[in-house]
Amino acid sequence: MAQLVVSAEDRALLLPSVVARRLGVSYGKVMEWARRAEDPLPNIDCSSGGKLERRRVIASEIDPWLQREAERTRPGVRR
Repeated sequence: MAQLVVSAEDRALLLPSVVARRLGVSYGKVMEWARRAEDPLPNIDCSSGGKLERRRVIASEIDPWLQREAERTRPGVRR
């Protein structure tokens, strides 16, 4: 049986603050994208059940998501 090889980058989880710095947006904007119902920024909720919300963004999914987001928000595109 063939094995799927997953690189370290594919498994990388980034803090929302790191994603915000890399994309040049606010931390709040990244969290807004991660929490939204329709096509959220791919993330994992790492909360332990307490009051604090701990999310990590899946590094390998950022670029594909940004491409979908650009298409979705392009002027003249109806949703």
